Amino acid sequence: MIDHSLRISNAQGGGPSAGAPIWSRDFLQPLAPGALTPFSASVLHEMAGRSWYNYYDRLGFDPTPKARVVRSVHGRPYFTLTLSAQLDAQMAGIEPPALRIGGTVRPLARWEKPGLLAGLKLGPNARKASAALQALDREIDAAIPQSQAWLRRVQAMRWSQAEILQIMEEIERVGAATLQLYVVARHNLEAAYLRLLGLVERGSPVQALAALTAAIRPVGDLVELQIARAVAGLAQAAQTSSGVLQFLAAEDYAAWEAQLVESPFKGGLRELLAAHGHRCAGEGELSTPRWAEDPAPILAAVAAAHHTGAALPAPAGPDESPYLNMLDAKRRKEAQALLAQVRQCLELQSRALHVHAYTLAGTRIWALAAGREAMTDKRLLEEGDVFFYELEEMKQMMTGEWNISDMDNIHTTAVQRKRDYAIWQGAAAGDLLVGDSEAFADIPAGAAGLPGANGSGRGPVVAAVNPAGRAKVDAGKVILAGVQVDAGWAAAMPVCAGIVQAQGSPLDPVVVTAGALQIPVLINLGDRLAAIVAQGGAAIDGSQGTITNGR
Repeated sequence: MIDHSLRISNAQGGGPSAGAPIWSRDFLQPLAPGALTPFSASVLHEMAGRSWYNYYDRLGFDPTPKARVVRSVHGRPYFTLTLSAQLDAQMAGIEPPALRIGGTVRPLARWEKPGLLAGLKLGPNARKASAALQALDREIDAAIPQSQAWLRRVQAMRWSQAEILQIMEEIERVGAATLQLYVVARHNLEAAYLRLLGLVERGSPVQALAALTAAIRPVGDLVELQIARAVAGLAQAAQTSSGVLQFLAAEDYAAWEAQLVESPFKGGLRELLAAHGHRCAGEGELSTPRWAEDPAPILAAVAAAHHTGAALPAPAGPDESPYLNMLDAKRRKEAQALLAQVRQCLELQSRALHVHAYTLAGTRIWALAAGREAMTDKRLLEEGDVFFYELEEMKQMMTGEWNISDMDNIHTTAVQRKRDYAIWQGAAAGDLLVGDSEAFADIPAGAAGLPGANGSGRGPVVAAVNPAGRAKVDAGKVILAGVQVDAGWAAAMPVCAGIVQAQGSPLDPVVVTAGALQIPVLINLGDRLAAIVAQGGAAIDGSQGTITNGR
């Protein structure tokens, strides 16, 4: 059971002991950019734990005892960096990286360089890990039709009691299988990226990050770039039809199928929803409607793109030279191999999240069906209450293990958790946990934040996420601001002049997409983000990590 009441100090690195375990939000932020409801958090915890250890089992490595992989604080999931580093060191002799927190360098785990005999034993494990990564592309290809078929089956259910129980038993298994695709990609991605940073021996931290950002730009299309292109294409198609323009201007999109006449625009919208309708902004939060249920966020982005006349920038390929020039000659060969791995993993990560989203969409459908069933005898008072119980609690509710004579306590649980969730949504949270204390990654002197994607841009600053999960964009290109702008916000790329984030990683799909489009991104602004939004307009330089007031 998740400890929903946990409260922690807002430390900047001074309180925790040097040996305290370190947890990070970066690993799971593409799935959970903000606070999660108890149901969504419990689903993520279970799927992440299963998929993580399934990955090591697959490598023939059985870590025991199996420790906790994810913690939730204020509804935000933190993934264990310390355990990950320990397992990699034990399995393959990989030296754990170190983080600078509060001015102190903290190694993620203890490590001794393996001797010759130990190295011989570890070598096969490293080769298995490499083989698993190379097989991932084929596995994702195979998982796409399987995940689509599972979602279609869930969508076709009439939700008898037997069907509710049947799908209930499949959720964790199916979800762990698809999430494992992301886990393998992201784990290998972060390991290679941190190694690339560790190779740099000259230049400032900001210069190193900016150079590496340019070097890792992907060669192929990310799924997020496909979404951005589809939105830009719909904006162009809208120009040919006055009826479509009137529809977009009305901002009433609920009955789009009936209101729109057959046209290239309507056909393009159907194609977008067929390909990406199982996605949404903040898709790890299962109370959020998917685009197929509510295409308003997509149509709002299309309307904004048409209104501004904004064209999607042409994507730029990788530029390795600035980064390689920061290395000694002997390190460049290793660096080039690692750069290729990072670009490969970025594409795999994007596709894996796309596949996992099918599972999440199906899980949401089940949760709503279970909520309706529980309302028949007032176990739940409202359909949405289902998201304020954990998955295991809903299982007990569905199988009759809960004492339905104690309805008051059941209802009180949901009421209290709703209150907590409202608080969590407004709470500032560090990107790291060191022990039980929140911490923030160090920002180099002279920088407002860390470079996420290179380039420069200016415009009005717009809060990217509101309770409805919709992008709010005005005339002209804008600076999107959010705690973490996730892959669902790819739809806003055509009107995006830049992105500023309280947290985030240069490896997150939407940040990588912005980088490919040469849209600047600043990450790790922390609690300064609120002041940036309040000032109304900003000019940002992603290469320097700076931001100034102005439009």
